[in-house]
Amino acid sequence: MALTCHRVLQARTSPTRKFMTPSQYWVVVVGIWMVVLFSSVTMTEALSAASIKPSLSTVPLKSIETTQLAILDGPEWLSIQTLYNNNHNNKNKNNNIVPKAQFGHMTVVVGKDAQGQQIIGIKSVTMGDNKEQEDHVYQDSVAKIPSGIKKEDAIATYIASLSTIHAVLPKAEQVGGSQEVMIGGKVVILGGNELACFAAEGLASLGVQVCLVSTGNPKVKPTKPGKVEIVKPAVGGNGIGFAAHVGKFDSLLDTISNERPMNSVNRQTSDNNTDYYDIDNDDTDSDTSFPSFSLESSKSVLSLLSSRHNCHVYVSTVTQCQLLVSKEGILGGPRKADDYLRQVGQPVSILSSGNSAPIMPWSNFGSTVESVLNAGVIFPSRARENWHQKSKSIRGWTLGDFWEQSTWPRDSSGSAQI
Repeated sequence: MALTCHRVLQARTSPTRKFMTPSQYWVVVVGIWMVVLFSSVTMTEALSAASIKPSLSTVPLKSIETTQLAILDGPEWLSIQTLYNNNHNNKNKNNNIVPKAQFGHMTVVVGKDAQGQQIIGIKSVTMGDNKEQEDHVYQDSVAKIPSGIKKEDAIATYIASLSTIHAVLPKAEQVGGSQEVMIGGKVVILGGNELACFAAEGLASLGVQVCLVSTGNPKVKPTKPGKVEIVKPAVGGNGIGFAAHVGKFDSLLDTISNERPMNSVNRQTSDNNTDYYDIDNDDTDSDTSFPSFSLESSKSVLSLLSSRHNCHVYVSTVTQCQLLVSKEGILGGPRKADDYLRQVGQPVSILSSGNSAPIMPWSNFGSTVESVLNAGVIFPSRARENWHQKSKSIRGWTLGDFWEQSTWPRDSSGSAQI
């Protein structure tokens, strides 16, 4: 079977986290199915509602050492917002936990708690007026920073972990009333850049089986208890697509492209004629603003991932700058991206515009980051700087990402052969 798109496709404080073998993971899933059969909740709700729903409890800080504003935009923010709201709004679509907005933002804080432990978390906001509380962080967002890890590296790892690890992490919580968090399953990652390699190492350190798909030769450090398999888009002598090779998997993380329909985004134009997109949460099929690799049928990639591979979670980490460069090409795209960052890349202009929504931490997000840090998996600050040369808050684009997306193999119809 060939999925024709390289841009295809769960998602704090927990008493116990256990790693599962694939067989143990499916035993849990079967058990959840039994619960679903005799209740009104859906399978998606049973698997992920506890993982998504945050606690708005806060933790006071004794001192603050440094802060970093992180702003998500483009398909990455659309992915996060859609996953978050879909899991909250199965019954009430008009009561979004994350309001529709062009951007999402969070202020990441490194400081010390009342016991003097160095921690990292998301600065809390006062509900209603969205004003930040200067000396409080969300309890679900708190992670202890192991000794020997630089603050800058902890911040870079923390921000990267939201989309690339926690959002796609296959896990089940509160099964049968238990407080244990069961982690297992399989995640496919598209791309061989540093962000993709970090995600592969981080997920594997949590016990997830990972398949990293890249046209290059990514360097991934061996990380247990999970396993990372590295494959090309076309696998083996017969050149079968990676999706057929993998079979069933839980989540797909796309670090080089986007397959989420962008008619769920209202196109607007800034004063300098740079296109940007205001997000709506509609997952219907349509053409995408990001140059799409059309499917072999009229079905969307998301639908095929669900029906053929039992994959219900798709996250793209593509930014608005990457979107612009891909659309305009290497000659005109960088200028468009620079214009975009000059127009909206200043935090003051974004936060005062009313077009940005505060990012609330998902349940156990801090615990996930803490486990990754304790495993020695770090997204270094120098790597983050490669994407943040024009703005410290908004991630831009890199030539390596553009090159891999441009050189992804295609079939005779112009579609990417996956």
